[in-house]
Amino acid sequence: MLEEALELEVAEYLERSRNQRKLNEEEFRGYRNGYSRERKLLVGSGTIRVKVPRVSDVPSGQEEFESRIVKPYQRRSNSLNELFPKLFIEGLATRDARACSQMPYGRERSTIAINDFPS
Repeated sequence: MLEEALELEVAEYLERSRNQRKLNEEEFRGYRNGYSRERKLLVGSGTIRVKVPRVSDVPSGQEEFESRIVKPYQRRSNSLNELFPKLFIEGLATRDARACSQMPYGRERSTIAINDFPS
């Protein structure tokens, strides 16, 4: 699903579908140029591999293509980036943070109950 969303994002940027050709020079917005190197992206259910599309030959004066879904050098999902500060705000002890931080990586299994956090 993520790769489909990335492909739709490129089609929206180029204003044409994958196999559609440009009709005239005014409509030219760049070319698809394969994919960036396959990256590992950490999400709540584990690590997934994703190929981010590239665009080349963007006309001067036009903004370069940059994915809004997967940012350059991003390695974790936005929800995971927001999770850990919230856990500390809720009162997670520093020694407990290690188990929680390793849980999404699959190195250590741990269960956190909602009742463990003060409301």
